[in-house]
Amino acid sequence: MSAVFTSCNKEKFSVTFDSNGGSNIATQTVSSGNKVEKPQNPTKDRYTFVAWYKDEGLTTDWNFTTDVVTSDITLFSRWSENTFTVTFHSNEGSAVAPQTVAEGGKATKPDDPTRSGYKFVAWFKKIELTNDWKFDFDVVISDVTLYAKWIEWTDEEEDPMYPTTIYRLSDEVIAKKRSDFSQSNPNLITSLNQFGLCGVLSPSGGDGSSGGFTEEEAIAAVKEFVARNPEYTGVKNPNDLRFRIINRSVYNNAVFWAFRTENQTINNIEVVFSEILFNTRNRELIGCQGNHFPDVYIPQKFKFDTVQAKSQLLGREITHWGWSGPYTVGPVTAEHLQESSTKLIILPLTDSVEYGDAEKIELRVAWQIYLSSLYHIFEVDVMTGEMVRETPTIIH
Repeated sequence: MSAVFTSCNKEKFSVTFDSNGGSNIATQTVSSGNKVEKPQNPTKDRYTFVAWYKDEGLTTDWNFTTDVVTSDITLFSRWSENTFTVTFHSNEGSAVAPQTVAEGGKATKPDDPTRSGYKFVAWFKKIELTNDWKFDFDVVISDVTLYAKWIEWTDEEEDPMYPTTIYRLSDEVIAKKRSDFSQSNPNLITSLNQFGLCGVLSPSGGDGSSGGFTEEEAIAAVKEFVARNPEYTGVKNPNDLRFRIINRSVYNNAVFWAFRTENQTINNIEVVFSEILFNTRNRELIGCQGNHFPDVYIPQKFKFDTVQAKSQLLGREITHWGWSGPYTVGPVTAEHLQESSTKLIILPLTDSVEYGDAEKIELRVAWQIYLSSLYHIFEVDVMTGEMVRETPTIIH
């Protein structure tokens, strides 16, 4: 028993404060029948202190004005999670309801507002419409107002939101991103490309661990990396990843796993060239090359349907390359088009043959038209009718 008797035979008891994850509060020694001195409120990140309670279940609060100590006691702190209001200023568009978001949490992207004669672009952090709010990445740390940006749009044949375009980052920005990425992922031998996405070899990094992952552990390590790095991988949900190739090898007493994902899909539309290659060595992930593309805009109405897209190809000469050089396999005829198969894809296009020299990536929605009898594929933009890419499916 911790009771203490003084020369006046008056017991003293210990009053302990359990701050439930908050800052430490010193224990008090209080004489029997006396009141506890109310301490300074504890602090806790993202929470506001409410009161001290007599029980761990936080059902009865301690009244420092009237309650007295008659035994050793522990008081328990109660907290309320800090929340903030996200207000949407639609700038003459339809009303959008405000949201209450926990501190450090993310706002939910609302349905786009509407405005006659205008096309909604995005929500921005400032009234001057600079710095758009990224709902997948930005967190709420105070009350915030987001402002709608609009562009005039009266021609139903054109869509100013199309295509989604990713621009090369400035040297200063990409240097900072690469540094941050390297520090948070020190074992990687890959870094970020000029767009801030996973993709290029790095001169540093490597794994100093020993032992080896099982397949399940390697996949868990990949998903954990993706969950920590959505900005650099473009993957919103690690569980959406589907692995097409899984390979294990051993070299110089090191255990390696290689995982290649299937292409990304958006609204059941395949994004070609969006595979991601992950590599592990022993018990560390050491490589990530490739990325998905978040927030790709898909027009609600296509200017060119499959019939119109195919008509762009009629009479086009097809050239293949063989061991002796190029040769023509003939023009595209109506019969070829009738036999062809078509599917909708999203095609990332750069403005340079050399990816490292590219200044932008455009995410084009296109009809992929396969002419099986001519061993050739054409891809035609659904909005412009432009033939954006063609490839042979056979090498002679």
